[in-house]
Amino acid sequence: MGQEIGILDFIPRDHETNAIEAFQNSTRLLKQADKLGLGRYWYAEHHTTPSILGSSPLTLVGHGLALTSQIKIGTGGVMLDNISAFQLAEHYKVLDSLAPGRVDAGVGYSNRKEQDTQEAMGGLIPKQNANYEEAMQSLSAYMSDYFPPDFVGPEIHVMPMTEPHHIPLYGLVGSRRNAKFLAENGWDLVFGLFLSPNLEECRETIRIYRENFKPNRTGQPPRVIVALYVVSSPTYADIPAMERSVDHWIYAFGTDKRQIFELLPLGDAEHYPLAQAERDIIDRYRDAKVVGRPREIQAQLRQLKRELGCDEFMVVNQLPGFYYRSALVDMLSEIKL
Repeated sequence: MGQEIGILDFIPRDHETNAIEAFQNSTRLLKQADKLGLGRYWYAEHHTTPSILGSSPLTLVGHGLALTSQIKIGTGGVMLDNISAFQLAEHYKVLDSLAPGRVDAGVGYSNRKEQDTQEAMGGLIPKQNANYEEAMQSLSAYMSDYFPPDFVGPEIHVMPMTEPHHIPLYGLVGSRRNAKFLAENGWDLVFGLFLSPNLEECRETIRIYRENFKPNRTGQPPRVIVALYVVSSPTYADIPAMERSVDHWIYAFGTDKRQIFELLPLGDAEHYPLAQAERDIIDRYRDAKVVGRPREIQAQLRQLKRELGCDEFMVVNQLPGFYYRSALVDMLSEIKL
């Protein structure tokens, strides 16, 4: 059980927790997920954000692979406009050589606002990755060591060679915009419902992807993952306050995540006053989360899987406090979709 569910870890900072403790808690959760048989554990990429510390997901993947034995570990995802396709292919291939068959390459692309923010902070966006489609095609070519006739760029062989198996390449999306492109290239798709909480858009994106899917040289079938929040607790009375804490994060994440130092602790969340403007934004994210007791969570995920036509879920484990995040991993490991 649990193979169709993975964890997307932002490395959250809890109340009165420092950075070292945050990473230690994340490592404990990874080991727990590995032991319990969850399918995947991915790390998100975010920069200069005090409340979430996953600024170097590739480093975290390498660290995690060394501490686990069976779970697939990946990025969810590395932003293609922050690193060259060649460099990124090198990272993935080295990681795959260290733990063959356990590396997932989840990649995305920053929105214009985030690009402007990072440029203002001194970040340089590689010119060779200025076009999303070209960047994806370059990354795929360098990872697979296969250059199609229409390949744009230098045909350089990335070391080390990792034949014969291949590293799964996942395109992270929040709309239908790139669904057809990913499908026609035979790559996997992850829809971030926690970023774009529109069930109809998610459903349509998956439909377009499946209808246009063409297997690439690997012969892999289409695979769709939906990423969302799950809010639950062994202590049912805690669920409303826990949802409010997650809502507080959702509001901050969608407005100015860099101003939040830590997750809102459960005791504060219970009585936290939300202004009407905050409630209006949070209400738009009601489809970004599944809330309830463990049995209710399983029923809701099963229904969503049927409605959307996805294969798996990635759960953004953003509950306040290590105890609750650990309990959520336990609960998710028992779910069979």
